[in-house]
Amino acid sequence: MGGKIVVDFLTPIDLDTFQLIHPKAGSTSREIMTSWSKSKVVKAFNIQFAGQLLTKRNTKAISHDVFLASDDGEAQKLVSQLFDESGFRTINVGSLDKASELEGMGYMQFKESLDNNTY
Repeated sequence: MGGKIVVDFLTPIDLDTFQLIHPKAGSTSREIMTSWSKSKVVKAFNIQFAGQLLTKRNTKAISHDVFLASDDGEAQKLVSQLFDESGFRTINVGSLDKASELEGMGYMQFKESLDNNTY
């Protein structure tokens, strides 16, 4: 995967307990970098459900925010441009040090949606 851009959309959740898993490296993005050290990792899509992304209403009045984090500025810029051109609003939150926070946000939305049957 050397030099390739990897978009990490994972939110590590234990499906038996529905609790957030805290990877040893700090986030799934850092775990990916451990395995594929020459890849350019961009964390994204942690707070979106597939069904929400596919609805027509997302392309008109409602903007979907996509939070991005990466240690590679060029990869982050390219992924941001791709998402922007696809109708999303990207918010760059900084380095991959923010990836675990994005995973936590994704977990909170997932848990809230399950508890209230709103996914």
